[in-house]
Amino acid sequence: MLIRAELKSAAKEQIKGNIGFLVLAMLVLIIIAAAAGAAVPVLGSLVVGVVTPAINIGFIYVFIRLTRGIKPRIEDLFNGMPIFGKAFLLSFLTQLFVFLWTLLLIVPGVIKSISWMFAPYILCENREMPVMDALKKSAEMTNGHKKDLFVLMLSFILWILLICVTFGIAAVYVAPYIQATMTNAYLKLKGDETSDGGLLDDVPQAN
Repeated sequence: MLIRAELKSAAKEQIKGNIGFLVLAMLVLIIIAAAAGAAVPVLGSLVVGVVTPAINIGFIYVFIRLTRGIKPRIEDLFNGMPIFGKAFLLSFLTQLFVFLWTLLLIVPGVIKSISWMFAPYILCENREMPVMDALKKSAEMTNGHKKDLFVLMLSFILWILLICVTFGIAAVYVAPYIQATMTNAYLKLKGDETSDGGLLDDVPQAN
């Protein structure tokens, strides 16, 4: 069972003392995306769209380490690059499938987007897993928890509004807070099984 208060309380503790690093991490990702777009001016937005999924995997990896009590490193941001193709394919298929379901009705599209929301996390920890298996695993993991996850996401509306009224300044705290909370939800539903493919073997697990 997902208890919002517990997930959020844990997230606040996990990002405490790490805000500086996480802000730096977000800036690095923004710079990478901007540089990728600038490198090919004519196809800038396309290049960013292709690069972003791999960058997102790296960002997820940072928060998986953080929420497990392991100090993240800047090099962790590039963790998704070795599976660049898979990351892009997963993002493309997820968006395509959600779009097709949304053509039926908005609600089925929302349900499917929740079903597959943890596929990037699964792929991050299981590099050899086929993309379709990651989507299937995410659907299985979220089965019976979609309402809880939907309400959890809705609970951040006021925080997102705060970002808007502060012209993005509040994102320095809110973005890591939301990401840490969602990572906690993922680990909670997964049971935090040892299925990281050895990705975390280089550091001791927190007690």
